[in-house]
Amino acid sequence: MTEKEVSQHLERYSPDEPANDLIELLLQAQREELQGNDDETSRKLTDVHIKQIVDDLFSAGTDTSSTTLLWGIGCMIDNPSIQEKIKMELDEVIGGRPPRVSDRGKLPYTEAAIMEIMRFGTVAPLAVTHRALKDSSIGLYTIPEDTWVFFNLWALHNDPKYWDAPEVFQPERFLDSFNSVKQRLPSFLPFSTGRRVCVGESLAKAEIFLLFTWLIQNYKFSKPPGVEGPVAVSGSPQAIVNVPKPYKTIATPRDQI
Repeated sequence: MTEKEVSQHLERYSPDEPANDLIELLLQAQREELQGNDDETSRKLTDVHIKQIVDDLFSAGTDTSSTTLLWGIGCMIDNPSIQEKIKMELDEVIGGRPPRVSDRGKLPYTEAAIMEIMRFGTVAPLAVTHRALKDSSIGLYTIPEDTWVFFNLWALHNDPKYWDAPEVFQPERFLDSFNSVKQRLPSFLPFSTGRRVCVGESLAKAEIFLLFTWLIQNYKFSKPPGVEGPVAVSGSPQAIVNVPKPYKTIATPRDQI
């Protein structure tokens, strides 16, 4: 899909016209780099780079957020009392207007529920592959140069040493005694950490907050008749992205309840 899209842009791209989208902006930057530089081996923005950037945006910027929302809706279906508690907080704080990013600090229970969704679902269970740039060590373990390194975020988010009953969906675990959201919990890293932390963390948090709160504000999610057991269950825990098994739901507009 990416190959086809970039090829079509290459065919119709005109440097005399203003750029209309990201690929055209990248092609524009590529052309500017080529001006006065005939050495193609020294190019920093090749066609391959452009395709990789587009792939990164789709895989990291779309799949992860949409999958988090799938986990979020599934967790609301399985925990109707939590869903209604979130709705009550939304009604009390923002009323009927659409949610804004600036509302995040005013909705502690909703924020805690979103954090619990990220822990419970752990969309990227092994994070992104890293590589040791030199011989290193972690604790008692030696990591030779060029070793591929994975971080088991799923294990962090389900470690009973840090989480009481990790198999239970419980937003309250992210709230302190003053009903404020706990910060920097020692075993909670949905976006990884360090120099290679997810570059889209701020965007993803804002995006998920706005979409999730709008959905709960406007719809009640429930199980269809005859559906037994939890619906928020891992479908492919061995995959790069942990997508829940397909499930059905009834989405009832709130104004019809």
